[in-house]
Amino acid sequence: MPNTYQDIEVLIQNAIEAMKHEKNPKIAHFARRFNVPYHRLRSRWKGINSRSTRPPTNRLLSEAQELAVCRYINILDDLDIAPRPAMVANCANSVLKEAHGDKPGNAPQIGEHWLKRFYSRHPEYRIRKRRALDLDRKRAHEPEVIQAWFGRLQDTIKEYGITNEDIWNFDETGFNIGIGKDQWIVTREFKKQAWIGMNTNREYATVVEAINSTGQVIKPYIILSAKCILQGWFDNTEEGSRIDVSDTGYMNDEIAYKYIQHFHRYTKRQIKGTYRLLLCDGYGSHLTYDFMKFCENQKIIVFFLIPHTSHLVQPLDVGVFHAYKYWHSEAVANASQTGGGKFTKIEFLHALQTIREKTFKKQTIEHGFRYTGIVPYNPSIVLDKLETFRPETPNLLSPTSTNWSWGSTPKTVKRFERIDSNLRHLERQSQDFRDNLDMLVKGSIAQAHLVEELRRELSNTKAATMAREQRSRSSRHRVPIGGIVTSNELDRITYIERGTRHKADLMAWKKKWAAVMQELRAHALAHGIIVKRQRLSKGATRG
Repeated sequence: MPNTYQDIEVLIQNAIEAMKHEKNPKIAHFARRFNVPYHRLRSRWKGINSRSTRPPTNRLLSEAQELAVCRYINILDDLDIAPRPAMVANCANSVLKEAHGDKPGNAPQIGEHWLKRFYSRHPEYRIRKRRALDLDRKRAHEPEVIQAWFGRLQDTIKEYGITNEDIWNFDETGFNIGIGKDQWIVTREFKKQAWIGMNTNREYATVVEAINSTGQVIKPYIILSAKCILQGWFDNTEEGSRIDVSDTGYMNDEIAYKYIQHFHRYTKRQIKGTYRLLLCDGYGSHLTYDFMKFCENQKIIVFFLIPHTSHLVQPLDVGVFHAYKYWHSEAVANASQTGGGKFTKIEFLHALQTIREKTFKKQTIEHGFRYTGIVPYNPSIVLDKLETFRPETPNLLSPTSTNWSWGSTPKTVKRFERIDSNLRHLERQSQDFRDNLDMLVKGSIAQAHLVEELRRELSNTKAATMAREQRSRSSRHRVPIGGIVTSNELDRITYIERGTRHKADLMAWKKKWAAVMQELRAHALAHGIIVKRQRLSKGATRG
């Protein structure tokens, strides 16, 4: 019999292939024929995998479940939105929760080392550090990036046959419920300051809106900062509105999943084609496994905006939300001017219907899609707004290199000295030019040294000022003792003061107790009752 486990498994597979040609194979016969263990051959014949092919017994996710996680990563990667490790972990937990649909509260959770083992099982995925924010912001405004995004958008619309009526955009906007803006007024007084009293309410609320390219809007999804929902809120909202609560008033993963169901409920009857295109930003709550799976099941194509470009290519930001904030500030100002008192959640919900009627007009919504170049398709509208990037002109005077450039304006001593070194290599210049250039360079270097010295002095001054301010905020409680006091002595003084105050309270209470007892004894003597004098014990407590 072979010695290694793998050699035995190879012979078992050969035996199984031979057994398939028999109508009623005898397992013992083939075990003797191929010289393999009977019980192991019997297990393989019944479909039980070997140790090398079956998954480990302690693995939480099955092969199919891990395949769902991989597909989730691939979808986001294809959309140029690489998921963070925490998002992959949340996806795995969502898959486990879905597998325990009857008892989701008892679903297991992945451990802290699961991701590391997942990456080892799937070497096609690698962890990379995301570039800095300013580089992303700069790259997002490059014409080539915007043009490529519009190209992908057009290809997606053509691939799925999406009509203009099925192109939607959703986003959330926040309100400080009772905070308005400065108002223009008409007056005959030019010099006197004009003020208006306003009871500000800084509670935060988020309203999620969705519009399509033909000027339609669905019912709002309102998120308030609260612990529970009050029934009276719905008395002040338009029919069909949805109210939810969170600790901060912002959207989270759970609310985002509820909202996509809200969106599907109000748009499924308006579908002209087969698929709906949903434009949204790459906020983390819009990238969860549950959110993406629901969209896939309901044939909603989620198309994400490029980060830091919502002010250019998102219709709600370009055409609607500015008007939204304006009409909200008008509602706050009107409530304050008419003596409405504090602008509360109730007032906000009551005014929201009127605010939305003034905001979500058909021409306003169409304006947003038109000025983002989405419907009608016209990327040049956005590309013309971008800053034109011109390549640096090479320095043709340098004899050493044709690619050397002057760079940005010099501000440090090293930059001045480097420019001085480069200029001294230039030829074909008059002696007077070189003399004047030497004077200019010397003066520039001296000024650079002076600036650096002043910067150091300013830094020291700021540090000293901050230290003095920190000291000025220290405790100003007076210590009833003179001379030198250490920190330990100060603690003892505080303890003694606390005991002294307690003793003074106790003595005052004893005086009240003596007066009460004196009155009782007088009353007893008047009625012929003998009262024994008792002393107040140290452990007595105040009544």
